[in-house]
Amino acid sequence: MKVLAPGACALLIAAGWSASPLAQSVAPPGLFDAAAEGNGGNVISRGACRRLVEQQTAVWVNVGGRGWCLRYYAFGLKPDGTNPLAAAWLHGDIVGGDRGTGPAGHQQGLGPAAMVEQERILSQTYHTPFIFLARPGAYGSSGNHRALASTRLEADLVAAEVEALTSRYHIASWVLGGHSGGGTDAAAVLARRHDVRCAVISSGAPAYNAYLTAHHQPQRIKPDNLNAIDDVGKIPASTDLRVIVMGDPRDSNVFWSVQRLYFEALKTHGTQVTLLPLERGRPPEFHSLVDLAETATGLCAQGVATADIEKRLRAMPSQAPRVSN
Repeated sequence: MKVLAPGACALLIAAGWSASPLAQSVAPPGLFDAAAEGNGGNVISRGACRRLVEQQTAVWVNVGGRGWCLRYYAFGLKPDGTNPLAAAWLHGDIVGGDRGTGPAGHQQGLGPAAMVEQERILSQTYHTPFIFLARPGAYGSSGNHRALASTRLEADLVAAEVEALTSRYHIASWVLGGHSGGGTDAAAVLARRHDVRCAVISSGAPAYNAYLTAHHQPQRIKPDNLNAIDDVGKIPASTDLRVIVMGDPRDSNVFWSVQRLYFEALKTHGTQVTLLPLERGRPPEFHSLVDLAETATGLCAQGVATADIEKRLRAMPSQAPRVSN
């Protein structure tokens, strides 16, 4: 899909791919707080979160002895009854990649309206509900993104967010896509749920401690790191689950050798998994494959065979510049 520019267009609330009523987020005006990360993270009271819940852009979860307001941006969900399937996207770290290292990062110039518009395009392209899951401290969610990224607490929060949305919209099964740190979170969710039909791990580091070692940072290996590869044995044995691990072998952020470790662990576990090396990342890091991974997520939700997904991805152009990740 095309990049969303800052100040993206207004919502098309009446538009939809289904004749049945749709439940999409009603986005409040404004942009994400670029300074919040530098000031210790986003703080959202339960009262303020209640208004966001009413707008279908947040859930309130209790994890680690406190409440958290976690944001999401959705299009195409049925408000009543059961949603047989929903596709969800877990974004990468907001301060990484070619968007620089400032506090705004990948959310620079974006707000809830832009994210709902992004999900509208995906939902209507792939004829399935699409949800952008904002990780803690990013894209409007409460928390300190820099402190929480790639920790087990973050995985607990993301899992709680998925559970809350499952309950709210009666979602029977999920397709998860995730880029970089979001791919690591998607891997963590796989080990915690029995209703994931397909997962796309793009440029991810489920072998997070190996990632740190490869970057000569063994001092950052800590017990609370989200080293999702350790939990592969908890992934339920199911012929229905398939996983696509994809990355650019030239990636200078998450090295290809590190990405392969998760594929090999899944294969040993007996999970139906495909490894896709795609030289489509943007220089100089060759890390971002977000357009391709979103495409794979949408096609997986449509039930397209993995071999056909691979053909589609290899025919796509290289990753274009984009703001959201």
